[in-house]
Amino acid sequence: AIGDSPPGHSGRIDQHSAACPQLPPAPPVPSVVALTLPPNPAFPQPESQNLRIILQSIRGQATVLEVQRWGCASLRDLAQASSEDRSWLGRLGGIELVLNAMRTFQADTELQQSACGALATLSYENQVNTKAVLQHGGTELLLRAMHGHSSSPSVQGLACYVLRILAFLEEGRHHMVQLGAIETILMALRNHIGDVDVQGSGCGVLGRLTASSSEDLAKVASGDGLGVALGALSAHPHDAQVQACASALVGNLVLAGPQSVQEIAQSRAADLVVQASKHESLEAQSCAVNALNNMCLRSEHCIAQAAVSGAYASLAATFQPTDENVQLLTIT
Repeated sequence: AIGDSPPGHSGRIDQHSAACPQLPPAPPVPSVVALTLPPNPAFPQPESQNLRIILQSIRGQATVLEVQRWGCASLRDLAQASSEDRSWLGRLGGIELVLNAMRTFQADTELQQSACGALATLSYENQVNTKAVLQHGGTELLLRAMHGHSSSPSVQGLACYVLRILAFLEEGRHHMVQLGAIETILMALRNHIGDVDVQGSGCGVLGRLTASSSEDLAKVASGDGLGVALGALSAHPHDAQVQACASALVGNLVLAGPQSVQEIAQSRAADLVVQASKHESLEAQSCAVNALNNMCLRSEHCIAQAAVSGAYASLAATFQPTDENVQLLTIT
């Protein structure tokens, strides 16, 4: 997509000392979900029987931690099997049961990890299930899990994975930003620089937000989004998802204005993004090339840095810095 450069954002905040944003009080635990299994032959008997046992156990023992842990892990694994299984589990109320477990046992790391994993597999390439996560308060519960289990890279990575899926919907982006998702994700990226899943999914969420809203772009830029993106690129040079998502984020931050461009030019951004452009992953290559396009169109210094790298010299030489009215790429 092509987007006009939004105005720069000069305010700076110290994210290292800032406290996590406060979420509203926890919503009440809803009543148990009524489930009606379809008659045969609409659903094969073996799968129907397995689902009946799992779903009825989760529903009937909603206050038993061990059952809820087992149930969330079982739904997570079942949803991985196929797109049909994901659809059936969503239609049978699986998402609501997972979210209910997250509300009831917010302090239990193991359950929150399994529940985030279940939401990840249920939402994968399934817009109906993704919308159900939104409609039933999933965004808030994911952020609560990140706040309450900030030392768990598994919870942070899986929650960011689901947030990245939710961020493909306008309603999802708007709601998560209102609840402080940008600050929460930036903190997770700083705290778990060595975890490839946190870095890939976290940069993926921020990349989607910065590509869709100038206000979100300014907020990420003022929160040192450049620093976390460069940290991800440097820490995980061989991971395709990290290289693609972090490069896209750097490319979008060019659109935040002159101050952001200056920070990018004075950093290692060009060198790291050039390295990403050499990755074997076509997605990483595409995101890196688009990012370099934005960087070189705004900064002679970035052109020089890209040329020094050698691999990008021929393409970098074709760029000339342009005025602020040129349209740059938003990278998603």
